[in-house]
Amino acid sequence: MKTGIYSGSFNPVHCGHIALAEWLVREGMVDEMWLIRSPRNPLKAGQPLLDDSERLKMLELAVAGREGLKVSAIEDGLPLPNYTITTLRLLRERHPDREFYLVIGGDNWAVFDKWREWETLLRDFRLIVYPRPGVALEPDPKAFPTVQVAGGAPMWDISSTEIRHRVVTGKSIFGWVPDKVADYIRKKGLYK
Repeated sequence: MKTGIYSGSFNPVHCGHIALAEWLVREGMVDEMWLIRSPRNPLKAGQPLLDDSERLKMLELAVAGREGLKVSAIEDGLPLPNYTITTLRLLRERHPDREFYLVIGGDNWAVFDKWREWETLLRDFRLIVYPRPGVALEPDPKAFPTVQVAGGAPMWDISSTEIRHRVVTGKSIFGWVPDKVADYIRKKGLYK
C-alpha cells in the first residue's frame, strides 16, 4: 500500500495542509496519508513551538472523519534531534507491507541537500514534492528517479506563522484552520 508521510511541526495544522493531504489521496498518488507531528525540526531549532500534545490534538481534530488521512505519533519518544531518515526507517521496519512516500514542499526540496542522509532518502524511499508559492520547482526525473512532482496540487498562500499572528492580534482564523481546530485554539486560549 502506498502510504504518504507528511511530517511537520503543524503549529497549528491549517486548511492548506489538509487540502494537500486529501488531494494526494484523491489523485491516487498515495492510498493513505499519515500526518506526523514532529516534536522539533532540526533545521528550525530556534522557533518556539506549542506543546507537543496540543499540536497532536489539533492534528487529530483536523483529520477526524476524513477518508484516507491518519495521524501517527511515531516520533514521540525518539531521541532529539530526530531526523526524517530515522522516522522512515522505523516506519519501514514496523510496516514492511507498505511503500512509504515522503511528502515535502518545494521550499524543502530547495534545501534537501542539507537534510541528514539526503542521498539515502533519495535512494531508499520515494518522494512527492508539491509546489509552494514563489518557489521554483524543477526536480529532473532523470537525475532523481524516485522523486515525483505533485503538479496541479492545491497551493494555499497560508502559513502557521500567519495564523499565530492572527490569533495574537485578535483576528479570526475560521477558514484558515479546520473549524474544530479553530474552536480548540479559542477554547484553550492557545497562541495568545
